[in-house]
Amino acid sequence: MESKRAISLVEIGESEVRFLVGISLQGVPYVLYLKRASLSKGAVKEGLVKDRAAVVEAIKKATTIEDEEVARKVDSSITSLLLPPVGFKIYSCEKNTTVVAANNMIDRVDVSNVLSLVNKEKVPNGNDVVEIVPEVFYLEDGRMFAAPPIGSKSAHLGVRAQVHTLPGEVVHAYRSILEEAGIRTSRLSVSTSAASNLVKSYRDLPTSYFLLDLGAGTTKVALVGNGQPISSVLFPYGGKDIDEAMASSLKIDTRGARFLKERYGYRSLSRREADVELDSGERVRLDAVYESLRVPFLSYDKYISNSILTIERDYGGSAGRLGSLPLIFVGGLSALHGIGELLPKTLSGRKAVFLTPRSIGARDPSLSSMLGFIASEASYRSAAEEEGVGVGSLSRLTRS
Repeated sequence: MESKRAISLVEIGESEVRFLVGISLQGVPYVLYLKRASLSKGAVKEGLVKDRAAVVEAIKKATTIEDEEVARKVDSSITSLLLPPVGFKIYSCEKNTTVVAANNMIDRVDVSNVLSLVNKEKVPNGNDVVEIVPEVFYLEDGRMFAAPPIGSKSAHLGVRAQVHTLPGEVVHAYRSILEEAGIRTSRLSVSTSAASNLVKSYRDLPTSYFLLDLGAGTTKVALVGNGQPISSVLFPYGGKDIDEAMASSLKIDTRGARFLKERYGYRSLSRREADVELDSGERVRLDAVYESLRVPFLSYDKYISNSILTIERDYGGSAGRLGSLPLIFVGGLSALHGIGELLPKTLSGRKAVFLTPRSIGARDPSLSSMLGFIASEASYRSAAEEEGVGVGSLSRLTRS
């Protein structure tokens, strides 16, 4: 299926609220409108909202469309929402239903029925279903389809699907804060899943890899197999922490530190570099800038590599079957010049891709999840839109 209608989407990050309007054409995301609203420090921390009033105000500001032509294409009072992978758990489920039509011709109602059976299953630990991602549909004669086999004949229709879940309190908190800003939510998706969809849209990139999302306040590390997330780890460290460490080392404010980080990045030195001047008039040695960046990355590199090791132990076994998987980096911090030199433990000889989105006008890695969400509108997906999903017997996704 291909979506030609405009889609609006909100993502609440740790440093800003982002609002994007786009369309998907043949699986390629196109951005029609993008607006950001900054958040004060601590308004969102470790993926959880701490200052509701500040976030509500930022949502209202970000979702006010100033372009009249775009405003006519989308209803900004209802939007999709990306959720952070706080407590993200993934389960597999397989269901089968009898086809309704007497002639056994599969119709949309049959697809809806079989996905409804998946949606009614119990989720362990009280999590809420965020999204159901069909992996394969199959018929009684054994034929399999990546997309719903509308028009095919079979007495039964089966589906094997991934069920993406989050703690109920996380889902409720994010949905309710949009409602407080006067906006209803339509489709929900976990940001990790959405980012993997962007990678999937590029045919020259691998389908099995570690996805590393380097954000402002949190870092997400996920194992992706055959284009779908399997397991993830989140820890509270990111670009803001790097800025604060640099500011402390250089004895400047965090705004100046962020400017130096984004302007000069990092490179190893063999000689003393010239001074650079900030807008405030302060002068800082460039070699001191590089050193102030290198030191906090010593810890950051360990955090990331340990997160990969945690997932490898759970899914790779003692033989280390995941040791050769490549790394794909997204998120704002991944655009840092020279970042590869700062992550020797993480890279550890692996192939690494620091992904720059290929969408015209939206080549910012911090938009990877939003662009992946738009891209995924071209494929069949089903979102759980009702709260209080039923509970039954889902199994954890197998390691194979």
